Amino acid sequence: TNCFVIGDKEERIFAIDPSPKDENEYKKFLHTIKKLQITDIFLTHHHVDHCQYADQLARDFKCPISLSEYTHKKLLKRSGYFKDVVVKIVKE
Repeated sequence: TNCFVIGDKEERIFAIDPSPKDENEYKKFLHTIKKLQITDIFLTHHHVDHCQYADQLARDFKCPISLSEYTHKKLLKRSGYFKDVVVKIVKE
């Protein structure tokens, strides 16, 4: 899984570019991070190896996805990708 988890457990914990390649890897990833309370997801860009299952992770942890407007527009083309997910647009 291409993902960095950074933050402070007393404040916020970010999962950056969570992208398990399939459902089995997603389950392994969840097992690895289950003791953390992910508060935010940050996507650097729209490529599959950076955002696969990020929307599911956002739903599972009930946290927002932060990303650029360009990335947001690209991911909107994926049917249902942002369903029940809070999106935060960020700028440089």
